Amino acid sequence: MMTRQNQQSGFSLVELMIAMLVGLVLVGAVIQVFVSNKRSYVTADDTSVLNDNARYALSVLSRQLRLSGHQFEPMLGRENSFTNQTVAFSNPSASIQFDPGTYVFGTATNAGNYDTLYMRFQGSSVKPLDVCGQSVSTDTINTVRYSVRTVDYELGSDTGVLGCNVSNSGEQYFSDHVEVFRVLYGIDSNNDDVADKYVSANKVLPANSSRPVKGTEWEQVVSLKIGLLLRSNNRIKSNGDSVSYQVLDKSVSYSDAFARKVVTSTISLRNRLP
Repeated sequence: MMTRQNQQSGFSLVELMIAMLVGLVLVGAVIQVFVSNKRSYVTADDTSVLNDNARYALSVLSRQLRLSGHQFEPMLGRENSFTNQTVAFSNPSASIQFDPGTYVFGTATNAGNYDTLYMRFQGSSVKPLDVCGQSVSTDTINTVRYSVRTVDYELGSDTGVLGCNVSNSGEQYFSDHVEVFRVLYGIDSNNDDVADKYVSANKVLPANSSRPVKGTEWEQVVSLKIGLLLRSNNRIKSNGDSVSYQVLDKSVSYSDAFARKVVTSTISLRNRLP
């Protein structure tokens, strides 16, 4: 009589190890795809935010700076002359005295990355003007300051927010992660309503003037060149190689893996032109 032997079935140790190895490879591939997709999403999102931030900053500056020199027609019977005017600002403190006929003024330093720009205009009681988030409806002359305040978003990574305020009212910020704010002034030297040269504020004659004086080049400014350097919210570059950027007449370099964008615009002061 023959006896049947029971045979054991299952996976051998080698087969189990091979299966585990294949599983680890598949899991690693899935993780790699996930990480790559997340990095691509963060890069695309930060790039989009950077472009929108730059575009919006230039849009606000262009729209508001074209108000420079706005005033009523004499027939309306209201104050329409840009007479002597002294305006005090706080945080940081500054006192600006405008002479008649001067619309804009600015300060600049060769070492710093942030210029300060002042412009004045006459508000309207017929249709209030929206400037710096405020409804400017008085008939008096208003002065606006555009400046950058430094903010520490993360340790060792200071950057700036660009904002403005009207005649020392509350400050309104409209663009963040600003690393350079540069302004060049277009001087019309021969009265043909076209800028013959563009210079920084500390080179407008008389050089290093403390205020816009009538009869100087401040009264001949017919246009402005605005330059901005903005950076991304996150470090999205794969390396931190040093990269140089040219913002109008200013050159800066960074090596911290942030993406950056330079934008410039030339703005005509329409109320200075005939």
